[in-house]
Amino acid sequence: MTAGRVVEVVRALRPFAFCDECLAVRLGIGADEAARAALAVASLPGFARRRRLCYRCRRTIELTELTE
Repeated sequence: MTAGRVVEVVRALRPFAFCDECLAVRLGIGADEAARAALAVASLPGFARRRRLCYRCRRTIELTELTE
């Protein structure tokens, strides 16, 4: 399950956050699949979408992060 993998990556790499495209590269999946999974994860308790700096590509963009 891709959303489960996104949860693992977001938790493991905290406080660093990655945009959907960089998550796709890290997970070896397509950008669309990563975006769908990241949006699904953002709806879970303890996660949110917000605009911030992606650690990998250095763009300021909306991404999914751990809030706990």
